[in-house]
Amino acid sequence: MCEKRLLVTEFLDINGSLPHWLTPSVRRAGWKAWPLPYEAIHILGPSGYRSMILKVIQELRPHVLLVHAPYDYLSQDICDKIRKLGTKIIGLTLDDDQFANTWGQKVWDDFHSRFDLWITTANNSKKTGAIPILWTISPESIRIDDPAAPFNEVVFMGNYSKEREKLIELIAAKGIAIACYGKGWMNGSLTRPSRLGVMRRTKLIIIPYDPGSIFRVVEAALIGVKQIIEFNDHWQKHFVDTLPTSYTSAEECAEIISNNEVVEWKNIPTWEKQWPELMKRLTLEKLPNRSGSHALEQLYIILSHTYEQQRNFLGMMSCLDAWSYISPEDWGPKFARLRIYYKMQNWEKIIELSEEIRKEIKDIPYATQESPIIFPSNLRGLGESHSVNPTVEIEAMRLYAFLKADQVNNAVQEIKNMSLSMKTAIRKTAFSLMDFMRDSQIWEALNQK
Repeated sequence: MCEKRLLVTEFLDINGSLPHWLTPSVRRAGWKAWPLPYEAIHILGPSGYRSMILKVIQELRPHVLLVHAPYDYLSQDICDKIRKLGTKIIGLTLDDDQFANTWGQKVWDDFHSRFDLWITTANNSKKTGAIPILWTISPESIRIDDPAAPFNEVVFMGNYSKEREKLIELIAAKGIAIACYGKGWMNGSLTRPSRLGVMRRTKLIIIPYDPGSIFRVVEAALIGVKQIIEFNDHWQKHFVDTLPTSYTSAEECAEIISNNEVVEWKNIPTWEKQWPELMKRLTLEKLPNRSGSHALEQLYIILSHTYEQQRNFLGMMSCLDAWSYISPEDWGPKFARLRIYYKMQNWEKIIELSEEIRKEIKDIPYATQESPIIFPSNLRGLGESHSVNPTVEIEAMRLYAFLKADQVNNAVQEIKNMSLSMKTAIRKTAFSLMDFMRDSQIWEALNQK
């Protein structure tokens, strides 16, 4: 069979609930896998989102599309059109328990009708006919960090209640320093990077049972921090063989922690094992080879600039990674990364990356290259310099990085080889106005004809 392809709903924003949760693992299993960014729905709306999905399917021709119901917005008609293109549709439901009072046979029939395979992490699969799976995420999903996250001896991660306040008081009474995070506590809820940062900087985590708390259990396990969970029958559906250390009462929890009886839980289910098992349930069609999708590429680009406007540079970097994966020959992602490294003041990285782009950027019209025009507006796509010629941005930022890295001689040497129009354009950039005029060697070199 030709190379197998997967399109899967994932957040590109690392603050989303499911960033990079599956694609890295499926790629290790030998598939090509592209994230279908769920946050696009906030830009396109429900109808625009599903029409975009159909367009991507038409271009990419993936063997499998995996979406999260009921957040997929795929109508029966759209699903039928996708199937006619040879793509199998998997619907994964994570929140079945939250809809227990509203979902019934009509919903279950709808899922079985629209999806080739309905899989669930809920414990009611025998009743609904869905295929049960164990909840897990790819290790890449937890590689983000908040270096400013505080260090704590013990951390409680769950929403506030009077019963849980009693638990905290019992633990504190034993002389153990504990910090609480979640709705209702003084520290409040955490962003995902901060949550992972806090997890990395504590000796032990207490995780009570809440809908969705399995996410935190798996994150803690992948990080390698000790954890103790509140026992609940619902946990059984999420684990193989052994559960993490658990407690049934506040008194028991305090006792286990004070006696240092919590052990690290490592029996984590993996997608590398579960994905091949799921694929045995589907007969994949032989589809024509495809390397990418213009519509999906444009979506990555739009989201990357949207996150840049919002100053969400981690989300932007994730979008640029997706853009690079779908268009490995495009210099655009590197051009955008220069701006991130500029914000980070990573001068060495700017010097290194600008040299790479120089070798790759060969498709700028000559007239554009010879134009010294600088637009007087904050246009992110044209960079920090706002130059109509993108090579001006690259060269100006490179000189600026040389200056900041105390490599003025390198900057002067490169200026000697520049055209007059390039020198003129660089003198107009914000970089020159900020610092070049303070360094007589660089400024004199830029003014030489």
